[in-house]
Amino acid sequence: MEPKVNDTIAPKTPAQATVRMKIFAPDGTSVFAIDLKEGDDLCDNLVEAKAEGKIRSLLIDDSYLETFGSRYAREINGYSNNWTVEVNGVKPLGCSLYEPKIGDQIVWKFGE
Repeated sequence: MEPKVNDTIAPKTPAQATVRMKIFAPDGTSVFAIDLKEGDDLCDNLVEAKAEGKIRSLLIDDSYLETFGSRYAREINGYSNNWTVEVNGVKPLGCSLYEPKIGDQIVWKFGE
């Protein structure tokens, strides 16, 4: 059936851009997808995960910006000062130095 001239056709919306995040913490592992926004870095992805209720707490430290050019994930879900991150099996030099792409696998590990 063809639409009439005054019928409204809803525009198609693009598929939601997401990345997969896995967090290995002393109290267990969390796996979830979060919305990916253009220009966001890995630190911004954590902020989005917090906003979406996927993580309980977060502290991003910018005191390393001057020395290393990157922010630092100081605390996630109550665990502090021992976080590393990998994207698709590769460790970037800092969480604000990599902009994830659709489909990236982001893994945060405590204690490595």
